[in-house]
Amino acid sequence: MNRYILLTLMYYAVNGFNLLSHYIPSTITKEFYTCPSINDKLRETTINVIDDINKYNILFISLKEETSNLSPDNGINEICNTDTKQHYGFTNLFGTNETDIHISNALMYKTNTLYNVVYHEFLHALGLNHTEEQSGYMNYKIQNNRYGITEDNRKLYPSLDDIKGLRYIKNNLLCST
Repeated sequence: MNRYILLTLMYYAVNGFNLLSHYIPSTITKEFYTCPSINDKLRETTINVIDDINKYNILFISLKEETSNLSPDNGINEICNTDTKQHYGFTNLFGTNETDIHISNALMYKTNTLYNVVYHEFLHALGLNHTEEQSGYMNYKIQNNRYGITEDNRKLYPSLDDIKGLRYIKNNLLCST
């Protein structure tokens, strides 16, 4: 059993966070680009989420104001809005070099819900997986009612397990400065 799997099993037995099994970040800094047609609300929310993640001084994200060329598996980390109705947010992972985040246009007028989904997807991009920990971003689910998406009444904060997971990634995986 390799070191990564052994350390993950030992640490997960004590903590609630869960790591993506097929994705290991290779650096503590991740640079993202926006898609050419990114919605202004998504751009603004992305900047706010990145600022909030970076305040923890664990793993760092930057957003380039340049746009990418929108091709899958191009080695560029991208954030885009999409018309998909199947997923409100999802992250595509390509090896250890690229993570593309897609956010549904259906969220653009749900300010707190948009923020919470973008934060959740960035934590995927940094290596965290879904968890059973009730209070964390990695167990976040959008609420729907018969009229559609229910707006969250607040922006969430990362749970202790979300933070522990990010620290674990920084300290024990293949990250370099």
